[in-house]
Amino acid sequence: MQQVINIESNADNFVISISKNAIDQTTLFKLLARLRLEYLLNKANIDESIEDVSEEIKTDWWLRNEAVYKKYDV
Repeated sequence: MQQVINIESNADNFVISISKNAIDQTTLFKLLARLRLEYLLNKANIDESIEDVSEEIKTDWWLRNEAVYKKYDV
């Protein structure tokens, strides 16, 4: 009986085999895109502190621009 997912490892790579009966191509491409995103995030050394920076930026932006949007408040 063939395994649905088979993972092999060598010195430099993981080799993953997935039965075509187990997953459709669209789902596989979504999974690969997610793996690529994880790789890029790790490469950029981004962690949870980025959320704090994001909140600071949003808060600062709203403080500077709040008056513009309140003019049009109905």
